[in-house]
Amino acid sequence: NAIAPLMSVQPATAQANFSDVSISYWARPFIEKLAEKNVIKGFPDGTFKPDQPVTRAQFAAIVRQAFERDASRQYRGFADVPSNHWAQPAISKAYSARFMSGYPGNVFEPNQKIPKVQALVSLSSGLELTPKTPTDEALAIYRDASDIPEYANPGVTAATEAGLVVNYPNA
Repeated sequence: NAIAPLMSVQPATAQANFSDVSISYWARPFIEKLAEKNVIKGFPDGTFKPDQPVTRAQFAAIVRQAFERDASRQYRGFADVPSNHWAQPAISKAYSARFMSGYPGNVFEPNQKIPKVQALVSLSSGLELTPKTPTDEALAIYRDASDIPEYANPGVTAATEAGLVVNYPNA
């Protein structure tokens, strides 16, 4: 079973202050705003674990809370996401709204860490964002632009243009 999720599926009181997010932490304003809006809730022990990677299941839960999108395809289920998995409803919603897809072999890999590039492509896909400028121009601001997989260039470009990228501490 998974570690306690960033999102619980039950309604809870918004918690905006986490014991492990210091006043000076660079992302504190973002974390607090998302917590105030119940997009994220942190962990049961009052922490947020800001430096811990997010899993694909946790990201699906965040997407489910953050965006109200109509289903544009039917959820087909994944071999590694049983109906009693804590994130199954979120995974179903994220898949149906085209935020996330699975992998070959009908698997979702819910416990796999989601890389930043995959999260950006996911957001661009689910929000139906398309790039307006050539990808090489838009991505030139990133030091690691050459590390972005070719498939992800349009999604990362669209996410960059939409202001969805927080590129800290360096461009």
